[in-house]
Amino acid sequence: MLKKPCRKLYNMYNCSGKRLHDLRRLLEEKQVELDRDPYNSVMREDHTRRLADYLEVCEDEEKLLLQKSKINWLKEGDRNSKFFHKIVKRQLNKKRISAVLDEEGRWVRGLGLKERFLGHFKAFLGTEHFVDLDCLDDNLFINRLDKRTAIEMIKVVTDDEIKAAMFEINENRAPGPDGFTSNFFKAGWSIVGSDVCKAVREVLWTGKLPRCVNATRIVLIPKVDCPRLVTEYRLIACCNSLYKCISKVLVNRNRGCLDSIVDSNQSVFIPGRSILDINFTCSRYSGGLQ
Repeated sequence: MLKKPCRKLYNMYNCSGKRLHDLRRLLEEKQVELDRDPYNSVMREDHTRRLADYLEVCEDEEKLLLQKSKINWLKEGDRNSKFFHKIVKRQLNKKRISAVLDEEGRWVRGLGLKERFLGHFKAFLGTEHFVDLDCLDDNLFINRLDKRTAIEMIKVVTDDEIKAAMFEINENRAPGPDGFTSNFFKAGWSIVGSDVCKAVREVLWTGKLPRCVNATRIVLIPKVDCPRLVTEYRLIACCNSLYKCISKVLVNRNRGCLDSIVDSNQSVFIPGRSILDINFTCSRYSGGLQ
């Protein structure tokens, strides 16, 4: 339902360059007329309105270019310039992958480029294997949740939990295929909040996740400034904000009971602790023993 009004809004502001040119021409004409008769109050009011419209279109164009350039110094007050537009073009060209080197040092382009990436990540991520769980002993998992905590875990999710989970999502996160960031839901929570809560509760209650919510955009991020090999790219998954909200609701539910299930020696589960800290401590300890 939002596609048509969003497209109309995009078309209205996408031609801001033409509007800016027309308003600048009209503003110059009004300034010339005002110079001829500076004490004319009607002309002064008309000039003020034209100037306000011109400044508004300038601000709209800067916001549009800000989304394209993704540079932080624009919000500090820098205006449009030749360097600014070069930054926009550089960001667009930086996202293109035209060729990569194979094992023999030859450049691969076109359809072969797609096959190189698919083959590498299929081998890197591994293949699916069947795991027989019947051989596991029932006494393997000793720690269990008590009955009271287990009942609390399966209680119906409240609107406050869903709202807290949504507002915990960073606004600068890359959006998923639907294009809506968490900032959209936060700004319009009074309008869409009830629908979001109903949707999240339905997914958690039925266990069925719609394809539109589960859709994910896979993006290649370069590890170095000038990547030339397939191995110099890493994958990230850009999920929809609604999917992230559902995940955070589950994480917040599990956060309060993990300490009663996970053993104390599993220190990697301590909040704020990184697994790299554990490895560093163990290496220093083993080095002291040697």
